[in-house]
Amino acid sequence: MGFLALWLSLSSTIVYGQLPPGIPRGDLVVVTARELGRIPNPEWGNVWVPGIPSGITYVFEPFYYYNETEYRLEKLLIPCLAADLPEYSDDYTRLRIRVKEGVYWSDGVEFTAEDVVFTIKLINRTDGFAGTSFWRTWLKNVYAEDKYTFVIELKKPNPRFHLLQFTEIMAAGSLRIMPKHIWERVEDPLKFPFFPPVSTGPYKLKDYDPNGYWFLFERREDWYRTGIGKTFGKPKPKYVLRVYLGTTEKELIAQARHELDFMEVDVKLLKQAFAQNPYAACYRLGWPVIRIDAGGHGPAYNCAKYPFNMTDVRWALTLAINITEVDITLFEGRAGLCSFDAVSNPFIRGVFKDLYLPWLRNFTLPDGYKPFDETIPDRLAEWARLQGYEVIGDPRDLIGDGWWRYDVEEASKLLEKHGFYKDEQGRWHLPDGTLWKINMVASADHPLLSVLVFGVADQWRKFGIDVTVETVPAAVMSRRWQLGDFDVAVVCPVAVQTPDIWRHYQGYHKMYYKPLGEVATGCQNRWVNDEFSALLDEMAGIPPFAPEAIRLGFEAITILIRDMPWTNLFLGSKALIVDNYVWTNWPVYETNWYWEMLYWNPVWAQVMFVYLKPTGNVPSSELYMEYVTVWFVRDVPSFIGVDGAEYGPYSIGDRATIPKDDADRFVSEGLASLTPPVYTYVTVYAKVDLPSFRGVDGKIYGPYKAGDVMILPKDDADRLLAEGKATTTPAIPGIDEIIKGVSSIRDSIEGYGKLLSSIQNSITNLDTNMEKQIAAIEALKTSIDGLYMMMNAILAIAIITVVLAGIALVRIKKV
Repeated sequence: MGFLALWLSLSSTIVYGQLPPGIPRGDLVVVTARELGRIPNPEWGNVWVPGIPSGITYVFEPFYYYNETEYRLEKLLIPCLAADLPEYSDDYTRLRIRVKEGVYWSDGVEFTAEDVVFTIKLINRTDGFAGTSFWRTWLKNVYAEDKYTFVIELKKPNPRFHLLQFTEIMAAGSLRIMPKHIWERVEDPLKFPFFPPVSTGPYKLKDYDPNGYWFLFERREDWYRTGIGKTFGKPKPKYVLRVYLGTTEKELIAQARHELDFMEVDVKLLKQAFAQNPYAACYRLGWPVIRIDAGGHGPAYNCAKYPFNMTDVRWALTLAINITEVDITLFEGRAGLCSFDAVSNPFIRGVFKDLYLPWLRNFTLPDGYKPFDETIPDRLAEWARLQGYEVIGDPRDLIGDGWWRYDVEEASKLLEKHGFYKDEQGRWHLPDGTLWKINMVASADHPLLSVLVFGVADQWRKFGIDVTVETVPAAVMSRRWQLGDFDVAVVCPVAVQTPDIWRHYQGYHKMYYKPLGEVATGCQNRWVNDEFSALLDEMAGIPPFAPEAIRLGFEAITILIRDMPWTNLFLGSKALIVDNYVWTNWPVYETNWYWEMLYWNPVWAQVMFVYLKPTGNVPSSELYMEYVTVWFVRDVPSFIGVDGAEYGPYSIGDRATIPKDDADRFVSEGLASLTPPVYTYVTVYAKVDLPSFRGVDGKIYGPYKAGDVMILPKDDADRLLAEGKATTTPAIPGIDEIIKGVSSIRDSIEGYGKLLSSIQNSITNLDTNMEKQIAAIEALKTSIDGLYMMMNAILAIAIITVVLAGIALVRIKKV
C-alpha cells in the first residue's frame, strides 16, 4: 500500500492528472464517478440499505446480463453467476436457478446456493432494507435444492421474476448477493458497514480516498473463479480507478492528458473535447452523435403536495415548455425526444410504435385539446442541417417521434379552470392569492439533469411562475428524492430497456407508497393510480414478451400520459466520450456495438473491460504477453485468450502455445499440464464389447471384443474396471457358455442318476418277478410234461386204433 501513500495525502484536493504512483498507466482504466459525486462515507459497502451511496459497486456481478445489442430472443439473456437459464413451473409460481460451480468469494470461500437463500431471507425479514416490501409481496418460500441450486416459490404467478431480481439490464440493477459466512454473524444488518466488501466479481477493492473522491480496484488473481471470468473471460485492465474530479472542465483536461478513459460531457463541449484530443471518440458517428438514452429525463411532480396533486396543473406545466427551444439551447438539438414516456426510446420503440403513434395522434385532454406535435423532429433536423450536420434517414428514427405542443394559451386555460390567475405583471397566483412559487431540485453531479433543470426553470419563468433552483450533490439528491423532500425534482424516473413494461414500472405500484418524510424505495414522487397498479398486477402473471403483455404495457403507459405524474422531455443526451490512447475497442455504435456503452452502472461496465485492448502507447506490466506450451489432459472448447486471440478447441493429448495467464488457469482447473504428461500403461481384458475411445494420452483405442487384451493408460483402465467393463485377469472366450454347459451337464447327470436308481429298482423288482415267473414256469413245465406223456399215450392209442381200423377195412373190402 506504500505506493499510494503520496496520492492518499493529496486526495482531499483532487487535481486532474493525478494518478496512483507506482501503477503503470497501461495497467489502469480510469472511469468518471460523476453519477455518484463525492461519497460522504466511503467506508460504507452495505448497498442493501437505501439512501446511503456507496463507491464499492465494482465488486459485484449478476446472475444474468440482458444484452441490448442482441436482437435474437434466445441470445438476449447471458448467464453469469447462473449456470443456465431459469426454469419455471407451468403455473409460474416456482422458479429454479442453478449457479455456476467453481465460483468463489474474494476471500476464498466457495459461492453456493446457500448464499442466495440467506440473502433473500435476510432482506425479506429486515425492515429498512431496499426490496423488503417487494420480497414480502412475492416470496412464499426459498430454499436450496442442493449445493448449487436454489428454488423460489411465489405467492402468485410471475413469469418475469428473474428479469426483475436476477438480471442486470444496463442501468437497471439486480439483486446483490451477500456472503453468508460473513453476514450470518452480523447482529444489526442495517448498521453493518460491510467494508471492505467481499464479493464474487473479478475486481476487489484495493484502496480508497477517506474523503470519498476515488476508489481503486484490483483484478483478482483468481479472476477465472468469478461469474464474469467464467462467462466472458479475463478483464484486461489490472486496475480500475473510479474517480470524481469535480467538474466537467477538469475531466476534459484530464482526458486530453490521457488520464481519464471514459467520461460524459455536455454536448456543447463535444467540439472542445475533439479539438483537444485527437484520440477521443463518441458513442455515435453521425447526427445526433450522442447516445439516445433508455430513460426519460425531466421534472417529476410531488403528487402529495398541492398544487402538483392536480392533473390539470401538471399538464399546464408541460404545455408551458417549448421543447424545441430547450433542445437547441441546451443540447444543440441532439437530445432524443421522449413523447410516449420512456417506452419511446430506441431500444424498444419498434415494439410499441404501431400502437402508440395512432394513440398519440388522437389523444385529447378532457376539454378536447390534442396536445401531440409530430412536426418537432423535422424542425430539429432542419436546424441540424443549417449547422452543417448531415442528417441521414428519417429524423423520427434518429431523434424521436415528436413531443407536446408549446401552447401557453391552453396551459393558462387549464390553470384558470381551478382558480389560478395572473396579476398585472404576468405572475401566476394560487387560488388563495399567494404568489405561485416552485422549488426545483436536481443532482449537481449529473451531466444532463444539472443542465436540464435550468432549461425547464427558464421556460416556466417565461410563463410567469416564480421558480428557484437547487443543484445538490448526488448523495443529497438521492436522499431528498426518497423522502419526497421537493416540489419538483428533475430526475430520470424510469429507464426502460426491454419491452417488459412491468419490469421497469413496477416500482410505481401503489404498494410502494410512503408518506412524505419516510424513505420510499419506489413511487418516490408519491403518485398513486389504482388502475395503473391493477394493470401491473395483471401483467405480472403473463410472460414478459407475450403479445398480451405488450398490449397491457401500452395501456399502462396511456394512463401515465393522461395523469402526467412527470414530464419526460428527453431520452437523455449522453455525450459519452472515450479516449483511445491507452485502451481501444470500445463499443461504438453501430460499427463495433458489441455491448451497450455506459459507465454509471459498474456491474454493467465490467463486461466492456474484458474486450478492451491495450494500445501499447504507454507502459504496462501486462502488455507483452508471456506464452507457454501446455499439454491438455481434458477436452477444452475454443476460447478467447487474454491477448484477444482465439484458441482451440483442443482435445486430450493436444499440445498448444497459449498466453501464460490462460495456461495457469487451465492448469489450476486440472485441464492442462505445463509438462508433457507421463502415462503408466497397464494390461487389462475386455469383459464386454467396447467401442473405440480416446484415451487420456490422446490416442484412439479400440474397438474391442469381449476377451480382447487391452494395453491402456492406467486412468482409462481404472475407469473401465470401475465401470465393470474390464478385468485384470485373462478372460476365456465363451467361458460363460461353457459354465452354462457344464452346469447343464451336471444337471443332466443328476437326472441320469435318478433315472439309473429308478432303473435299478425296476430291475430288482423285475428279478423278483422273474423268479416268481420261473417258478410258475417250472410248475407249468411239470404240468406240461404230464400232459405230454398223457398226450403221447392217447396218440399211441389213437394210432393203434387207426391201424386196427384200417386193417379191418381191408379185410372187409376183400371180403
